[in-house]
Amino acid sequence: MTPGTSATPGGTSPASATPGQGGSGGVPSLDRLGTVIPDDTAPAPAPAGLETYRGAAGWSLAVPPQWARSRRDGDRETFTAPGGYPNLLVETRDVAGPSSIGAWHELEPGTRRTTAGYQLVSIRPSDGADGTTSAVWEFTLTSGGQTVHVLDFGVVRNGHGYALFWRVPEAQWQDQLELIRTITATFRPGP
Repeated sequence: MTPGTSATPGGTSPASATPGQGGSGGVPSLDRLGTVIPDDTAPAPAPAGLETYRGAAGWSLAVPPQWARSRRDGDRETFTAPGGYPNLLVETRDVAGPSSIGAWHELEPGTRRTTAGYQLVSIRPSDGADGTTSAVWEFTLTSGGQTVHVLDFGVVRNGHGYALFWRVPEAQWQDQLELIRTITATFRPGP
């Protein structure tokens, strides 16, 4: 998902992954999220220090209780740490297209053209297969005079599309990786 647009996985054309593509200038990539999102819709147990939240579209995940939550348009919910980062936008699409990775490949050229300081880190599968059911689009951009690291985790489950769109200043990226992995591992789709 790109800033200011509405996009969840499920583009119309499947495509192959492009790990390492782009001029990231040596930006370390999130190699694996460490999870394959199940079809099961029962909320995952919240790890210590987190609490489970259920979105309006029926999905759930565990987040720190002090993070602010807001909902827009019914299908977009945001979680923000005190101080503004990390920031997580969860967006849903009632009917998903055929491929998470296909959606990211379809959206990437427009994002490259319209996003200040955009640098692709990679677009890669995260489902242990071809990226049809889940894929990661990782890039950096410039916002407010700083480099922001973005990870857009796309999931197609139970006929629905989901995007977990993370934003973290590059200077905080390494320190936030474990939290990103933990929260993402608790995500469960809606029915």
